[in-house]
Amino acid sequence: MITCPECGQQAPDGTKFCDRCGQGLTAAAAAPPPATRPCALAQGAKLEHGFEIVELVGQTSIENRYRARREREGKSETLLLRERFGPEPQAKEEEPASSESAAPPEPQVANDPNGPNAKTTELKPIPAAAEAAKSANGTGPDGNLPAAEQAAPPEGIPEASPEPQSTEASAAEGLVEVSQPTAIDREVVQEAAEETTVERPQPQPEDLGEVFGRVLALSLTLTHPAFQRALEGFAEDGRVYLVYADEVLKPVHRAGKVMSEPEAISAMIQVSQAISFVHRRGLRLNDICPDAVALARDGRIKMTGLDYVSNDNELQSEPIFNDGYTAPEIYRGKKTDKRADVFSAAALLYTWLTNERIPSESWREEAGAIRFYPPHVVQPELEQVIRRALVFDAKERWPTIDKFKDELIRLLNSVRLRAAALTDVGMIREHNEDSLMAVEYVRDSLIEPAQGGLYVVADGMGGAEAGEVASAIAVATIRDYVGKGLQGTEDKDPGALLTAALEEANQKILEYVAGHQE
Repeated sequence: MITCPECGQQAPDGTKFCDRCGQGLTAAAAAPPPATRPCALAQGAKLEHGFEIVELVGQTSIENRYRARREREGKSETLLLRERFGPEPQAKEEEPASSESAAPPEPQVANDPNGPNAKTTELKPIPAAAEAAKSANGTGPDGNLPAAEQAAPPEGIPEASPEPQSTEASAAEGLVEVSQPTAIDREVVQEAAEETTVERPQPQPEDLGEVFGRVLALSLTLTHPAFQRALEGFAEDGRVYLVYADEVLKPVHRAGKVMSEPEAISAMIQVSQAISFVHRRGLRLNDICPDAVALARDGRIKMTGLDYVSNDNELQSEPIFNDGYTAPEIYRGKKTDKRADVFSAAALLYTWLTNERIPSESWREEAGAIRFYPPHVVQPELEQVIRRALVFDAKERWPTIDKFKDELIRLLNSVRLRAAALTDVGMIREHNEDSLMAVEYVRDSLIEPAQGGLYVVADGMGGAEAGEVASAIAVATIRDYVGKGLQGTEDKDPGALLTAALEEANQKILEYVAGHQE
């Protein structure tokens, strides 16, 4: 329906003129969707908490990130700020006013702690200070006049001489007449003072919302150096802020470039250590992906995502669905435990090694095994470690992140030979007659892994002609002979093969020399 702005008459949608007054009608423009991110603050804007905005460094769909400056204690420091909308204020329910006038409150009569209604366990001795006050008013401890005034003889009649008192009575009277308050008296006075003390309201912490409040609390708890932690938080003008140290963080992995196996394994070991730190405190990290892992200036891995941390018994209202990295059981709404982080860590390692992410379209149902070949080739043992961590059924994965990390450490510590060869003409001869060869044989296999090397150095002929030819013949002959001899044989002695290769090389060299002499 369209409401006429002139007379208020309503007309069906699409009507061009009002039937009552003839006013032209236009359809009301659709209300824009509510903003999910605050408008970015301008450079130089100042906040009440002492921050001055230097620049806008990043934006997401729900928050702004700034570099800001703050002057404190005569020093200037640069910090990073995260900014989001603050929580919506909750409307207070107003109590309905009563039609009848409220009756004035009845005066409260203070009960005597030692009165007839007091319980035996609540009886308290009268403080000495109260006794002294009553004595000053001319009354005794029981509120009556002193005995001397009650029994005062009339004038003209001599007073009777007092009877001598016993020593015990004098001692008892002396105890009653002690003017200093006892320990019990001081305790009673202190209790009365505490009861009359007015309680002042304590300042309440600022409400940073569910996410920022949780991140700040975790930042004060997770003291591991692998986490980027918030230093403080505050609210201002309907917005909430988290303050971070201004440190240079670079992405660990760049799109279009794969990481070498040692480099990727080393980085994942650091990530696993951070995840293990969280797991030991009964928490789950959840947000493990390339965007949540960075590299600090000192080479240490930094985990930048604490927004989705939870425990195993906590049902998140908005669980993270990061395609390619979130565990399948989270997509399916099944019971989730810490093995979900094992899946996400292995998925991240897969991306570092292959520059791809695991397809997740079929994760609501059991999917097939991840693809390595073609075109990606990794060590078979490393492939098996990753495949087990990425099993669809959580029960078949590595039971803990520490088990996954131990396997990576074992693979990283395996020794493999690496060789290089270099020769030089020297300072006497005009040309180099030496020949050399360095061949490394490695077979990565889960069934018959093998590793070997063949290294040959052949000198010239001591200055004779064609020395470089002789050395080259020797190297080539040894290479061919040993290579053919190893094919299809597993029980041959490498030393025997090398001896036979040298004899054949000598024979070929002699034949070459004899042929050129003729």
